[in-house]
Amino acid sequence: MIIIPLFIGGRIFKASGEASTEVDVKCEECGFRYYYEATRSVEVYVRGSADSREGQKRAQKQIDEKLDTLLKNAVDIVPCPKCGHYQKNMVPLVRWTYYRFLVWIAVGCLIAAAASYLGAILTMDHAQHEPMPTWSKYAFIIFPTVGVLAFGAWWGLTSMADPNKEDKKARIKLGRKNAQKR
Repeated sequence: MIIIPLFIGGRIFKASGEASTEVDVKCEECGFRYYYEATRSVEVYVRGSADSREGQKRAQKQIDEKLDTLLKNAVDIVPCPKCGHYQKNMVPLVRWTYYRFLVWIAVGCLIAAAASYLGAILTMDHAQHEPMPTWSKYAFIIFPTVGVLAFGAWWGLTSMADPNKEDKKARIKLGRKNAQKR
């Protein structure tokens, strides 16, 4: 456990921990049994003194609870080292890595829309009841539209993608790199 004292509105300290577990897998495609090591890390913020036993015990308890939850459900992207097949519970994780730039475009457009709307409100002369500037009206329509379209494109493209149809040799190589035979 690593403890970093922070002084935010009283005595609050940050503690972190890391743990690993072996995840056993039986390939759904070929039946090969393998395992891989899943590692998770957490940070917690605890009120109290980092020097006191009570504060350290409370921090360790929170760390252990969070790590237990994370490791109990741990799934990493590790295809079968024999046939290269991604298991059903791994497929959504693989898909999330596809076309991720579209998600960032969507988020950026929504932030830009909010910023343009806020900028228009702040620059308007409310006393003279000026209408909203034209540039803001267009920005407030265009940015959200592009953002929604980018997110929709990401959703559609990733939901149709089948990572098990990619290069089999590359998947086997990745599996052999990250997994061990049972």
